[in-house]
Amino acid sequence: MRLQIEAHAGNKGVAIAGVPCFAVTFVQGGSSVLRMKFSAKTPRHRTPPKTLYATMTKKETTILTIAISLLVGILLSYYFITCIPKILETTFNVLISLLTGTIASIIILYVSRLDRAESIDKKFKHIEGTYRRKYIVQYDTEDNRMGNLRDQNNGLKIILTHEGENIFSFEAQYWKDDGHIKIGSITFNEFSEYIGNGAYKYKTKKDDDIGTYKIERFIDNPNRMYVYYENTIPKNGARGFEIWEK
Repeated sequence: MRLQIEAHAGNKGVAIAGVPCFAVTFVQGGSSVLRMKFSAKTPRHRTPPKTLYATMTKKETTILTIAISLLVGILLSYYFITCIPKILETTFNVLISLLTGTIASIIILYVSRLDRAESIDKKFKHIEGTYRRKYIVQYDTEDNRMGNLRDQNNGLKIILTHEGENIFSFEAQYWKDDGHIKIGSITFNEFSEYIGNGAYKYKTKKDDDIGTYKIERFIDNPNRMYVYYENTIPKNGARGFEIWEK
């Protein structure tokens, strides 16, 4: 049996599969080969997403570390022990199969999640940007007050920041004279970039002023959002809709 180990401890970063860098080749009896190679350098075509969804979980990391340690220990035993009982050799072979299967499964699962996250990133990234409020309506509001509402709020900025996958944070300006700011998050439907839901609160008010958003976009004008809002705290708060456009 031959044992070849290549290590590149000087390299730092995240690999295409996100695993620390080393390469190991195991050859036993010329018939069984296990090759594991992980690069510590991040390839140019892969940018790790900001979202935590695609990172390897603590449980997966623990299992992977234990599995690799046991596998290396068993193969080193093969290398250093000249005479291994047949029953022990059979046990070692079974363990090697189980451990390599576990390692491969975790890596495949991790890479699959990473690719999925990157695919969703690309699908939703273009929604990010600076929007302007083109129109605002508040239900059950008198006409004379509605005019003031529009004068005070139309034309103000809403900044959407892509946080990864289908999730966005935002900061929206309200009421020119008072300089109020709403902050919150919007999550679009994973299977449709034209439907989303969000939650907001006023950053600039002392008392809690919290509500929800329902977002709709359309293919013919994807840079326009129809935003239905409803204040949930305090109770019986404002309801209506806005139009955001970039």
